[in-house]
Formats: sequence, C-alpha cells, structure tokens
Amino acid sequence: MPKKNKLKKNKPVESSVLKDELPETKDAKKRRRKTNTIAIASAILAVIIGVSVFGWYLIYKQPLMAKIITVNNKSVSVEYVLERCLFNMQNSSTPDSVTPLSVVQTITHEMVIEQIAAQPPYNIHVTEADIDQELRIQANAVGVTTTPNGNTSTTTATTPALNEAEYKEWYLQQLNLSQLPEKDFRNLVRVSIMATRLNTYLEDRMATTAEQVHLYYI
Repeated sequence: MPKKNKLKKNKPVESSVLKDELPETKDAKKRRRKTNTIAIASAILAVIIGVSVFGWYLIYKQPLMAKIITVNNKSVSVEYVLERCLFNMQNSSTPDSVTPLSVVQTITHEMVIEQIAAQPPYNIHVTEADIDQELRIQANAVGVTTTPNGNTSTTTATTPALNEAEYKEWYLQQLNLSQLPEKDFRNLVRVSIMATRLNTYLEDRMATTAEQVHLYYI
C-alpha cells in the first residue's frame, strides 16, 4: 500500500514586528523613566563636581604652583616656600624672626650652593650613603626616650650609639616634625653637607692664599 505522507505541522512564527508593536506596560515605562532620570542626574552631578574641582584648582592650588624662585634651570614654587616657612619656624630658637623674605633668601642661597658646589673646581657630590651617615651622626647626638603613653622625645645622648630600631624611630620622628616630603627633607641634609664641604674647601684655599700674599709683601 502506498505510504501516506504525513503533513508536518508548522510551528507558529513569532513576528518581531508584532512584538515591537505591543504597547509598553506601565512598569516598563516606570523603569525606563527611572533609568533616564538617574542617567541625567549622574551627568549633572559629574558636571557640578568637575566645575567645583576646576574652580578649587584655579583659586587655591594654581597660585601655590607658581614659580617664585629660579636659579638657572631650577625653580621652586610658592607652596614649597610656605612649607619651608613652617619648617624654619619649628626649627628656629627665634621663630618670630622667620619671615617669608628670609626664607626666600635662605632657599636661594641653598640653590646657589647646590649648583655651584657640584661644578669644577669644587666637584662636591653627596650620595645617599653620605646623607644616611650624616643623619646617623645627628641621631647619635641625641637619645630617644619612650614615655609610658608611647610618645617619643629627644634628649642629650649619654648612652652608646642608637641601634637600628632606635634610629628608624628617630628618623620617622624628624620626618614627621618637618612636615616635608621625604625627598625634600633629605635634600636639605644633602645641601647642608655640600655647604659644609664647600666652606672647608674655601677655608683651606684662603689660608694658602693668605700665606702667599704675606710672603709676596715681604
């Protein structure tokens, strides 16, 4: 007998066009409005924050970044001068005598020494090891005393050299007291060493020159 052809039932095809034409439900409308509102509010908030930060930078930060001292190709900003004013006042026996002008003069003097001392005929160079050695000398000149409440203070040393832990404690204490970045703090020590070596160099040459002048007049 001939086989009967079985007709395949076609599955109904969902039309995407029909889906798009379906009316949007109330919940979907609420979610879409809420999403749009959040997006707009976020954009407005971002603009407000951006304008505020930019305004803060223009009013407060930018003036501090202005260069106030320039020696050859090196400059320092107003912000650094203010930091040094505070540092010099804290480390001066007469803090009332510290003025912005005196600090500017001190920094200019340091910049000149830093640039001249490294050039011939002086050729004075200070390494990180030299800085550490100088700091250890300063640390050993005082003692570190820890009080019961955990605070630290410095006193005149009457004990042997500080061990590594005591030195680190002293170093962190000095760094915190200076309120300077570590790079600037160590650079002050470096310039101080250069000034001492330059002074020694000039004193030695001046003594020789004075003797030669004396013999010349004789």
